[in-house]
Amino acid sequence: MSSRSATKAQMLQENITSLIKQLPAILVEYTTLAGELAAALPNQFETFAKAPQ
Repeated sequence: MSSRSATKAQMLQENITSLIKQLPAILVEYTTLAGELAAALPNQFETFAKAPQ
């Protein structure tokens, strides 16, 4: 936290518990969105040819 201002470091320290409590829900939302995106972009990686070595 040395690169943060004293005020921002204090705010983070005061709110870190709340942020940690939100993490499980954030991860569920992230994985849900990632699954939806993967379904919307089928075979996106299969379209690229491997570069010769």
